[in-house]
Amino acid sequence: MKSLKTTWLLAGIGILSLSCQNSDKTETATINGPGNTIVPEQYAELMSFSESQVTYTPEDNPDLAEVKRFADDHNRFAFQMFRKLRNADKNLAFSPLSIRTVFATLYPATEAGQTPATEFATGFAFDADFDQNSSLLKSGLDGLANSMSPTSLEDDPAQYKLVNQLWVDESLEADPDYLDHIKGYYNAGVGSLPFRTQTELSREAVNSFVAVNTEDLIKDLLPEGSIKENTISVLTNSVYFKAQWQYAFNQNLTSPSSFQSLAGETKSVEMMSQQESFEFAETDTEQALSLDYRNAKIAMIYIQPKDAANYLSWEDEFDQEDFSALLEAKSSAETKVSVPKLDMEWGSQSIKDTLKTMGIERVFDRDANHFPNLFTEESQATLGSVFIDDVFHKTKLIVDESGTEAAAATGIVIGTESAPTEVKTFSVDRPTLFAIYDKVSASILFMGRIADPSQK
Repeated sequence: MKSLKTTWLLAGIGILSLSCQNSDKTETATINGPGNTIVPEQYAELMSFSESQVTYTPEDNPDLAEVKRFADDHNRFAFQMFRKLRNADKNLAFSPLSIRTVFATLYPATEAGQTPATEFATGFAFDADFDQNSSLLKSGLDGLANSMSPTSLEDDPAQYKLVNQLWVDESLEADPDYLDHIKGYYNAGVGSLPFRTQTELSREAVNSFVAVNTEDLIKDLLPEGSIKENTISVLTNSVYFKAQWQYAFNQNLTSPSSFQSLAGETKSVEMMSQQESFEFAETDTEQALSLDYRNAKIAMIYIQPKDAANYLSWEDEFDQEDFSALLEAKSSAETKVSVPKLDMEWGSQSIKDTLKTMGIERVFDRDANHFPNLFTEESQATLGSVFIDDVFHKTKLIVDESGTEAAAATGIVIGTESAPTEVKTFSVDRPTLFAIYDKVSASILFMGRIADPSQK
């Protein structure tokens, strides 16, 4: 049989947004089907849906022990990924939730016990059993969704939406057992696009679909050339979050201030200030400030070493156990706070080499079908080896007086041949680690490093 080279592309999006308005919103249309899926109007006729969900539907009371276990595994991966992605004296913002959820959805398409599956289990802190792992991920996602639920009916609720969507080329059919798995655990919808015959139009359609489902925060997930005539599938996962600070910053108090960048330069940045009772924590080596979002159990934490001169060596050692210890040490204290406004973007950038350093290697080899559970036998017969060609990630983070807006996207290209007594002070005027996390489980949605707020 003639060897045919085909690519399978998987994309995951992690979105967190707060109080940002876009003037050039993508025009949308509603596709009739389960959930009445919202898609870009100009591509509505191109897309066909056999089943679709508007949003992930959580269970109201997930097992708390499983939620905590999810958080432990998830945060271990988050800190491993952080260390691999950081670069010298640059800013960093990424979504471990986006990256890990995307690979969790792909995981059951591997063969249990084979090298791709064992590498996924080790590299992403997955359970060796597919069902058990997805059950654990579902509990964790349910926990996050419940933490977004309004704590008061009298205040502005946080908005949170998680959408999983599987796309296959119109000439192929996904395996029914695989579909049942990702529908049952991840509420994934199923659609098709003419990847092989209309490559660029299909790429634009997926990018527009992502933009619509992320309030236009991520408009260019898939770079030019990422969908080729050998592309056979795309899987998207998007997370959207919008809320306000519990205590908004007064814009009149925002003023230029000095920030000592990680490169050792003094930069002038817009610094927001206020004094209020916040959750503050400190150990012998670091201190942290946690800022709550209104009407939700989600917060953003800023963490910095007490020894400002040795930030990088401290960052080398700080891990998920230290993170958990800081969360345990938090207590309310009257705190004078100064944090910079941020508008930073990371990527779109390939993280293929980063994943290889974390032990995810075999799936990039082009000599075998690493995902035998993905398609029906009839479709697999028309294909050869199936492998990951590349992985892309992009994140945008905005912090202002009203709150935080963040968006992240991950794309995996897979190919085949074939009451205080003391006022504390916390000033983010030097390099600082940050994380946006669930206050119930401690699961990290976004994390990164503020090296220079003046950098975009």
